[in-house]
Amino acid sequence: MCLYREYFLRDFDAGTGPYYSDLLITYWAAFVADKQLSLYFGRPPALYPGESDVHDTVRIPYPPEWKSLLNKYIMPGTSETAYEDGLTLVASWVHQIELCKILHGMITKVFENRNLNTDPTILATSIREVDVALTKWLKNLPAKLQWTKWSVADVPPFVLHLHMQYHTAMIILHRPPRAAFKEPGIGETEDVQICYESLDIIMKLLRMHSNNLQNYPYRHLPITFVHTLASAASIILMRRYIKGSSWKEPIVSRALDQILEAVNGVSLTWTCANQIRDVITSAIKKPSAEDPQNASPKDFDLMAGLIDPGVDSTASLDGVDWDSLAMNDTDFEIFMGNDFAVDFSTCSDGSFPQI
Repeated sequence: MCLYREYFLRDFDAGTGPYYSDLLITYWAAFVADKQLSLYFGRPPALYPGESDVHDTVRIPYPPEWKSLLNKYIMPGTSETAYEDGLTLVASWVHQIELCKILHGMITKVFENRNLNTDPTILATSIREVDVALTKWLKNLPAKLQWTKWSVADVPPFVLHLHMQYHTAMIILHRPPRAAFKEPGIGETEDVQICYESLDIIMKLLRMHSNNLQNYPYRHLPITFVHTLASAASIILMRRYIKGSSWKEPIVSRALDQILEAVNGVSLTWTCANQIRDVITSAIKKPSAEDPQNASPKDFDLMAGLIDPGVDSTASLDGVDWDSLAMNDTDFEIFMGNDFAVDFSTCSDGSFPQI
């Protein structure tokens, strides 16, 4: 894609050629996919923002014969724009690209440069800059793309999904390293509270989407939805571990049931979602004699496919004794590896930067 972009910028006079709009849309589609795959697999991005801006896209004119074709094959008097996507849907695409530009900065400024020699002050500044950019992005969404937890009107599914992507990014940015979970007061830190808030909003968005599954089933959602489910599951288990909650508590059991319901739906299209379900059901089907608070978890990796092939992932979860689960609370690592868990152990005073 990088070579492709250089090709059309060169041959179409740096973006003024007749096919520039087509090529620009193609480039930004690849850019969005690149950022989501980078987060999903924990790899560096391959495409970098360049000179072009998606807001400068020129409207593609219809061919001269378009109106006559509509009149002949559809219905006489059909408008040329009758089958265009709505402005709100187009705007959601534009702002998804803007969000991915911020995600690109998060990957390159926060995670790619993370090592033992990283200056904690620089790292904290980078995290703060990304957080500010994400907050500004959310605030500047046009009215038809806005959503809050107090919204009561019907919301298009693509708006719900756009906000899911935002809160997934907030979880990835703010989730503390696993080693910090035993630190006194970790549950009261600003980073963890942000993760809890984003989790609660994702769960509300899921409930809203589930009310219209007849028209918009989970299987129609893009692969980014799988990442959202994995990120949400990681925070459910993190919160249970930090608070020492029982598996029977609604805040845990209902949330996991909701995640599993969505996983079962989206896995019809994206089979990688089966790994989230299989890890949870494997823990349910194989209770451990050990205290689940102290049991040593298996080293599952969501993307590496280290799943027990003998697990019956289609089994019903009704009547599960949640307190007998073998899955240790720290098994949330299967949903989000350390590739995107910032290690603040380099901080001289052992504290975490306040965002």
